[in-house]
Amino acid sequence: MGKNSGLTTSQVAVLRLVPFIHFHLLSLCLIEMSANFKDYTKASLFSNIPLALVYTTLGQWISSMSPLYISVVLLLLLPFLFMLRRKEIIIKWQDFFQAA
Repeated sequence: MGKNSGLTTSQVAVLRLVPFIHFHLLSLCLIEMSANFKDYTKASLFSNIPLALVYTTLGQWISSMSPLYISVVLLLLLPFLFMLRRKEIIIKWQDFFQAA
């Protein structure tokens, strides 16, 4: 995604659906993205709702999936990470106007 872009709250919500990505590491990403505690609380609540819904409704089915189906589901989640990315990139003045 590049050195000048970061994760969005929607991307963190999708990444929380992936079982082998550490939950607290994603919470740390939310802390670093947030300006204050109120923003962090909103982002944390927003990113936990999909996790709770998916694992509550589909938990038994997910636990009985074969590794092939798990790989397919993870590959289907990848386009969501790309579509939910932050569409703005901050480029420093010196990087934009490089001397030839």
